[in-house]
Amino acid sequence: MRSSSMQSSLPNRWVLAITAFLMQLALGSVYAWSVFLKPVGTVYHVSRLQANLTFSIVLLALGVTAGFGGYLNNRFGPRVIATLGGLLYGLGVILAAFAAPNIFILYL
Repeated sequence: MRSSSMQSSLPNRWVLAITAFLMQLALGSVYAWSVFLKPVGTVYHVSRLQANLTFSIVLLALGVTAGFGGYLNNRFGPRVIATLGGLLYGLGVILAAFAAPNIFILYL
């Protein structure tokens, strides 16, 4: 027989599992860049090298900010930092959709 505290924490485990899955799905979408490489080159009228610079900038930003994110994670907890990171990532994706006339805006 389960205790009431175990039953009340069970839905939280599912929420955590679903949230973790969605976070990994979003993080994995960054590495699907090769699928978008040709369309980005076509839309912006740039070479493959110029289009690939976007992916390089994203990976550089991920690497540079990882240490800072770890510090913030220790200070504020993973729930706050994951929520903030998800919101910022979503905002970045939305803003990237409006960068169509100029590749340099996409670099930002």
